[in-house]
Amino acid sequence: MKIQCDKALLLIVDVQDAFSKPVLNMDRVVHNCKILAQTAAILNLPTIVTEQYPRGLGHTIAELAESLNNHVIIEKTTFSCLGQPQVKESLTNSGRRQVIIAGVEAHVCVLQTALDLLQEQYEVFVIADAISSRKKKDRKLAQSRMIQSGAVITSTEAVVMELIGGSKHEHFKAIQALIK
Repeated sequence: MKIQCDKALLLIVDVQDAFSKPVLNMDRVVHNCKILAQTAAILNLPTIVTEQYPRGLGHTIAELAESLNNHVIIEKTTFSCLGQPQVKESLTNSGRRQVIIAGVEAHVCVLQTALDLLQEQYEVFVIADAISSRKKKDRKLAQSRMIQSGAVITSTEAVVMELIGGSKHEHFKAIQALIK
């Protein structure tokens, strides 16, 4: 299954202050989420951003929030993003059936969201270098489960290059600059 710019949207899950220290490689996750968000802005991909219980876990990490171009951030208390009606409504209203997922934690909110999306017949692309958990084994097991369930695991650079398809794309130079 190939990702297509006119069918895809970006979902950034719970990249929040409280996770900045306990989650492994959080700097990498934030960096790659920024690349994905900036790519989505350049290519006009719809973007959905969630925060799990922000009163207790804080808000989206400032470095990433600055790259989100005033996107509405949807608060949730369910682990799956699809448990929040506003997320489901945003997905439906977008008309897009391919979902690029990044965020934390891989074995909880990312996994449960991916499973629910697959159950709803979405094509799911999980960005391996833009997800993480507190424990390496939890991330690894979550990735395996998502693969077994039908999600495609890919990388930030692979997905942004797949979205533009080649160096003749009008936004190639701008996208290339993001990943250098």
